[in-house]
Amino acid sequence: MSDIEVTIRLPEELLKRVQAVGLQIEDLPTLIEEQLRQREQQKQPSIRSFVDLADRIAALPDENKPTPGEIEDEIRTAREDIAAERHGSQPK
Repeated sequence: MSDIEVTIRLPEELLKRVQAVGLQIEDLPTLIEEQLRQREQQKQPSIRSFVDLADRIAALPDENKPTPGEIEDEIRTAREDIAAERHGSQPK
């Protein structure tokens, strides 16, 4: 694996606020790396859980498997719930 060097421009006001809470500019690369790792970990479980769910559905007897229409309905409902949460309203 090779490292890359990144130059980041940050507003001076943000740097002042960061320093005011005790963080040093020298800490920023570590903080950014930690944030990237957290984001990666947040994405990975959702992929794994989707694959696990697909495997569980595939293992069901044919008469218990959801139809494509039922799956679409569940996906649509989940998307509506997520959108409602993002906009601060109640899911259906």
